[in-house]
Amino acid sequence: MSLSASIDRISGYAPKVAAGGPRAAVAVAVEWGSVEAEVGEPTFMLTLRTSSLRAHSGQFALPGGKIEAGETPEQAVLREVAEEIGDARWRTIGRLDDFVMRNGTVIAAFVLLHETGTAAIVPSADEVAEAYRIPIDGLHLLEEVGSHELADGSMQCSVGEFALFPPTGAIVYQFLELWATGTAPDIEQFSEPRFASK
Repeated sequence: MSLSASIDRISGYAPKVAAGGPRAAVAVAVEWGSVEAEVGEPTFMLTLRTSSLRAHSGQFALPGGKIEAGETPEQAVLREVAEEIGDARWRTIGRLDDFVMRNGTVIAAFVLLHETGTAAIVPSADEVAEAYRIPIDGLHLLEEVGSHELADGSMQCSVGEFALFPPTGAIVYQFLELWATGTAPDIEQFSEPRFASK
């Protein structure tokens, strides 16, 4: 897979932006090994949130967080990634669709590329229990969840050993399809399960 072709697919996408504007922003933070030579296995960053956090504790998540007063969504996501991962050398290559949660919170999702290819990960002890590099190539993602514990429209995104749910699962699903094929599936149909709202 060509890095430049995947970047073109991401950067050329016109995202659906929800009314009211986002209150939080997350990143699909991509590494490629050596960007200049286009070698190495492409990966994106996934974190496990610490159990001490008040919101979404112990859940798998993309790095990101609340948009502070005076910040743009892009500024917020770059700050949050630097704080959570410990490396600020990222550049924005595109934006995905906003995700609207049950409580009305709008989450903006950006795709970042590490400037040197590989980040020096130093996770924030207060927010990140573990940080994982997830291979991008060859993933087959969408899998409906039929459990009665989940609301209608909830979905599970299986990524290797990880089972992800919206909003993370929906955003990851859209990113991987757009990265590989240039087609962005509609994620408006998906809502997060009740436990993911906590």
